[in-house]
Amino acid sequence: MPLAPFEKWGIDFVGPVQPVTKHTRRRYILVATDYATKMVEADATRIDDATTIAKFLFESIITCYGCPLELEVMASEERRQEAVEQTKHIQMRRKKAYNSRIQSVTLKPGDLALKYDSLHARFSGMLHLRWMGPYKVMEIFTNGSIQLADLLGPK
Repeated sequence: MPLAPFEKWGIDFVGPVQPVTKHTRRRYILVATDYATKMVEADATRIDDATTIAKFLFESIITCYGCPLELEVMASEERRQEAVEQTKHIQMRRKKAYNSRIQSVTLKPGDLALKYDSLHARFSGMLHLRWMGPYKVMEIFTNGSIQLADLLGPK
């Protein structure tokens, strides 16, 4: 049997949203969706608790559309935790795939190397050279930094 309009609503919080609103410091959005019409009612709130949901239900749903027969309140904290775990899993999978393509290069004093010009990485022009050099590796320090010398001599 199909639902009549405004009989069943789903309610959930979105957030915390960054940055918060400037004057009212609201960081959550409470969203209610009618299942039959897909109409949405939303309100920005400071906190995500049961009192806020009750006030929103009365002011925005019950007084405007009548009392719903069915109300589905999403388990916000449980869904957030599940989303965090799923995101971590995806990130670890991507990291593993990326690291499998990386080839380790060990530099020794006397080797030649190119230096990446990270200054222009964001604003790369079509003809801009991103790699500078070649440079001669002079010394490798214990913290991983490398002392380079220009092959063209001092400028």
